[in-house]
Amino acid sequence: MNILITSIGSFSAKATIESIRKNFNAYIYGCNSTQAEWIYTSTLIDKFYCIPSSEKQTLYMESILSICTLHNIELLIPLTDAEIDILNKHRNYFESLGVILCMPSQNTIEHSRDKYKVYEFFKSDDFVKTINSFELTDIHISKTIFPLIAKPKTGRSSQGIVKINNPSEFELYLKCIEQNNVFVQEFITGDIWVADVVRQSSNEETVVVTRKELTRTINGAGITVEINQNIDIISSTKKIVDKLNLNGCINIEFIVSPKGIYLMDINPRFSAGVAFSNISGYDMVKNHLLCFMGMNIDKKTSFKKCIATRHYEETIMSDIQ
Repeated sequence: MNILITSIGSFSAKATIESIRKNFNAYIYGCNSTQAEWIYTSTLIDKFYCIPSSEKQTLYMESILSICTLHNIELLIPLTDAEIDILNKHRNYFESLGVILCMPSQNTIEHSRDKYKVYEFFKSDDFVKTINSFELTDIHISKTIFPLIAKPKTGRSSQGIVKINNPSEFELYLKCIEQNNVFVQEFITGDIWVADVVRQSSNEETVVVTRKELTRTINGAGITVEINQNIDIISSTKKIVDKLNLNGCINIEFIVSPKGIYLMDINPRFSAGVAFSNISGYDMVKNHLLCFMGMNIDKKTSFKKCIATRHYEETIMSDIQ
C-alpha cells in the first residue's frame, strides 16, 4: 500500500508515521515545504519530497497530484488545516486518480473550519454550550462588555487571536485587519481540554480520548497534559460528531470554566497531541485509516490515566563539509 503524508514537519507527523509502520504494510511517502535535512521525520519515511508551500495553491496542487500519479498513491493523509482547505476544493482530481483522501467529508469540513459557522451551527443545540460570538459589524461599543477575543474565521494554530481589553483597543484593531474574515467572542477563562475522537460513519461507532492541557505553546499545542476521561466532554463530543456525521479522526477543543463547558474549536485533522491519545492505549491514527479502508475500528472503553509530556532530542541530520 502506498501512502502519502503531507506536512511531515508538523507536530502530529511522528505519531502518524509510527502508527502506520506498526499497523500496516505500507510504503510511506512524505512531503513538506522545507528540505529533508531540516525535518527529523524525513528519516522515518521511505521517500521525501520538498514541495511548494500550500500558500502557493496552484504549485502545491500540481506537486501533490504529481506524487500521487508517479507512485500510485492509494491513501493521502493531510496533517494541516491549510492543506485540508485546498484538498477539499479539489476532491474530484483525487477521485479520478483513485486516491482516497483520509480527511472528513466536504460537509464536515465546511462546518468545522469556519469558526463563526461553528458557533452558528451549534448555538441552538441543548447539548453543547457555545461561546457568545459576534460579527464585527454587530458590535456596539457602548453596549459591549470587554474584554473580547478576536479570531480569524478560518485561522489555524491559534494564529491571529487577539485579546481586546477596551473600546480604544477595539477601534485600533478595526483599522488593522481585514474585517470580513474576523469575528469576536466573549472572553472566557478556564482549563483547555482536547478531545481526540474517531467515528466510523457506516456504523456510528465512536471512541473519544480526552485530556486537559497543562502547558501549551503560543500556537496552542499541548506540551504537558493530563490524560483523563471527562465524561461530560465525551458526551458533548459524541453529539457534536453525530451532528457533523463525521467519518475519521478529528479533534475538538473545549474551555472548562466555573460557568460550564464551552465548545471552543473543531479541527478537522489530527490534533498536535494525537500521540498523547495513542499512549493512553488507543491508536487514533490506525483507526482513522480503518474508517477509510472499510474496516471496523477498534472498540475500547478503558484508557490509561496519567500526566504526559513531550521531550525533544537533538539529532545530526547531515554533515557540513
